[in-house]
Amino acid sequence: MADKKLLLRVSVKLMAWVGIAFIVYILFSGLMGNDNDASQAEILLLDITDLKPGHIKYFPVDRRNVLVLFRTEQMIRELQGSSANRADEELRSVIPEYFVAYAYDPFYGCNVEMAEGFLQSVCVDVKYDFAGKVYQSDKSAVDLIVPEYEIIAGKFIKLHLN
Repeated sequence: MADKKLLLRVSVKLMAWVGIAFIVYILFSGLMGNDNDASQAEILLLDITDLKPGHIKYFPVDRRNVLVLFRTEQMIRELQGSSANRADEELRSVIPEYFVAYAYDPFYGCNVEMAEGFLQSVCVDVKYDFAGKVYQSDKSAVDLIVPEYEIIAGKFIKLHLN
């Protein structure tokens, strides 16, 4: 009987130490991470050859959409000219003709679509200008998120995903 108690006690202690070692391993591997992941950012090429001025094209990227807006000259003039209803005048793009952003409202998580003269969240009444900036009247919302990207020969967008 004493041998069984000793065996049981040793087994329970051994399982407890294995469990603690496993938890410590998980914590340290999460904290240390893998340095190779940061250096291997994913790059996607988005074809914008068929995009016409004044239109938006959506691209599915990593469980969400990226929108590319081909701005007209009038849209660019409006963004650069009047800042009465916006916090600032920046175009938030690599070149003025193209605006690239994630096609969801970062505060509410709703999709963003083009309306007459602005971009709008589909589930709440939040309006964005054609630079993805929230109009000042919408204080609780956040500007659209612009990913890191490059434009290649006006035909492709090289999107850098982290």
